[in-house]
Amino acid sequence: MPFVRFTESGRSYKPKVSIRVNGTIGFNAGAIRKWKLDGFAFIVLFYDKESRTIGIKPVKTADEEGSHKLNFGKGKKSAWVSCRKFFDFFDIAVQDTKRFDGQFDEKEKMMIVQL
Repeated sequence: MPFVRFTESGRSYKPKVSIRVNGTIGFNAGAIRKWKLDGFAFIVLFYDKESRTIGIKPVKTADEEGSHKLNFGKGKKSAWVSCRKFFDFFDIAVQDTKRFDGQFDEKEKMMIVQL
């Protein structure tokens, strides 16, 4: 098998999701790249109280009920969504910023964060 040259640049290729004290959910460059988040403008949030799991479904338009604007940093190397009301509504205490390995549910077409 021939060698393949690695030419990509960037800080990380492993997808990570951050839950931040300020009520935002952040995505690193690895998450943007792997899940093609730069092709979406909004997300819809879900919560399973029993398993303490957040579902984050990327969508292209604001037509989806409950959609939140997906914001991108310079060069689309980071992304975040403001969702303080989501955390307040479900009484999810965010006392420290925490990073989670990103998981993607192919069946539901959403990112999963197990709190």
